[in-house]
Amino acid sequence: MGLLDRWLKGFLDDKAKERPAEPVPQAPPAPPRVAVSGAAGAVLVGDEPVPAPEPAPEGRDQLDEVLKRARARLTLDAGGRRYAEGHELQMELSSLDAGGRSKAADALLTDALLASPSVELRRQLAERLLRRGDRARAATLLVRLAEPTVPEQHAVFALQALGEIAEADGDVELARQRYEQVLAIDVGATQAKTRARRLRRDEDLQRGDDGRRVLARFLGARAAGSRYSVIDEVGRGGAATVFRARDRLIGREVALKIFHARGSAEERRARIVHEARIAGSFEHPHIVSILDLDEGRDLLVMALCEGGSLQRRLQQEHKLRHSEAVDLGAVLLRTLHDIHQAGQLHLDIKPSNLLFHEGQLMLCDFGTAGMKELGALAGTRAYMAPEHRLLGSADARADLYMAGLVIAEAIEGHLPAFGAAPSLTALAPGPRRRALEAVLGRLCARDPRDRSANGGEAAEQLLLAGALPLTDAEGAALYHHVESLAAREGSAAQARLAASAMVQALRVPAAP
Repeated sequence: MGLLDRWLKGFLDDKAKERPAEPVPQAPPAPPRVAVSGAAGAVLVGDEPVPAPEPAPEGRDQLDEVLKRARARLTLDAGGRRYAEGHELQMELSSLDAGGRSKAADALLTDALLASPSVELRRQLAERLLRRGDRARAATLLVRLAEPTVPEQHAVFALQALGEIAEADGDVELARQRYEQVLAIDVGATQAKTRARRLRRDEDLQRGDDGRRVLARFLGARAAGSRYSVIDEVGRGGAATVFRARDRLIGREVALKIFHARGSAEERRARIVHEARIAGSFEHPHIVSILDLDEGRDLLVMALCEGGSLQRRLQQEHKLRHSEAVDLGAVLLRTLHDIHQAGQLHLDIKPSNLLFHEGQLMLCDFGTAGMKELGALAGTRAYMAPEHRLLGSADARADLYMAGLVIAEAIEGHLPAFGAAPSLTALAPGPRRRALEAVLGRLCARDPRDRSANGGEAAEQLLLAGALPLTDAEGAALYHHVESLAAREGSAAQARLAASAMVQALRVPAAP
């Protein structure tokens, strides 16, 4: 009968209710210390030996009396809790084990957990069940021991044991995750490190991953601490590495940006705060949200974008369809316009900082803008505007220059030469190509005074260029139609027609 059953029976037993109440002594003596040792039941009361109790009636095991006496003391009050957490219960368990009653000892320990939520008792029972091979029951206890609120030494034990159970059950991925969770708490856990490295090596050999990424994941797990379970590396830059991780407290997957240990800790933490402040000031559908920061661990917690980066797409597909590149470019330019309207810059527009989530383009990593606020020059040189690269001077037009390069790269599959106007050889000659080259040429003008300064207007021009006819024949027909309409409207309309780069792109250029 379990503890709760006995407790309920005490309320339902009519005979118990009819018993006269015993007088309550005014000064009850402290209970004697009772110890039962072995099956014979040698007894100590206080510090003096006394004769052993009379043997149990014929047919009854002396250990049955030990078990009954112990269970009677496991009451749902302070006394029962003290007994459950004290030395006397451990002696009773030893007596049962010595008498070959280990399963009864397990049951007694289970009852003790009802009287006390002790982490030590839960671990003790889990260890007993593991020794007897009862993995299913042990796993239930171990999951509770692995919770973030449990002291680290018990969490490490539980996660290690859960990893071994998962490995025995053939779930290699879960086993590896458990071992890496151990390393996130204690990077010096040799057994977990050995097992995780072996499982990860086998998996990486199948996927073709190299040792550098394996090491990066271990370092990421160490830096993330006990709250986050590092799953995989997402991307790496000069200043930080981004990992896919699971928040153990909330249960959601996040992106962890863990900064490399370069420079002084004060400078690094100032940069983290600046980046979080800039990115966190926006609630924008195309800017990756900052969820949290941990200055002590040099990390930012960001929303996870499941679709990978534009860089990965270009690596896999070489280039995008020009219509898709135009649509993505317009989203990027409008997002930059919103950033500039808020008085901020980005200063590191490049394919690896453009992510996809549920089909939407997302801009991340405001770290370079944060460094500029701190007086440092940084960025990715291949995408830097000339004045930014050569003079360290940058404003909104530097962002738009980088956006123009990214759009050209997405269409062509490679960057234009530094300082050269984009040439879209991936498109056949015609009005659309001429118009797109004109828009991108203005975005990427070498002199910032010749460059587009408004991302919203540049986005409209880009979309309009992408909608023009592909062939010269279609362009000429559309031009003559527009020309006739302007002639009807008068000289002002004709002047606007002559000044419009889009309209002029419809015309077949004169032969040189």
